[in-house]
Amino acid sequence: MHFALGAGIRCVSLFTCTSPWEIFGYGVQKKIVSPLLERFFYKRGYDRGATTAIEVPEVVTATMESLEEAALISDRAQGCRDAVENWNR
Repeated sequence: MHFALGAGIRCVSLFTCTSPWEIFGYGVQKKIVSPLLERFFYKRGYDRGATTAIEVPEVVTATMESLEEAALISDRAQGCRDAVENWNR
């Protein structure tokens, strides 16, 4: 997450025990916050409940949406590049 945000790369971040409010998404991050965040907030150690509170389908959906948004942005950017190239002809 931190590397992706620093590089401006879209990412889906899961918050199971740390604060999602302290991380600025820079327009490239989708945050998924555990419904059990309050229970596990800044707890140390492994607890299966913390790691399974976010359902896999929610993560898959968020990831696919992020990829689709990235594709739309890429398509729009290509359209702009094509328009500039055609203008210069």
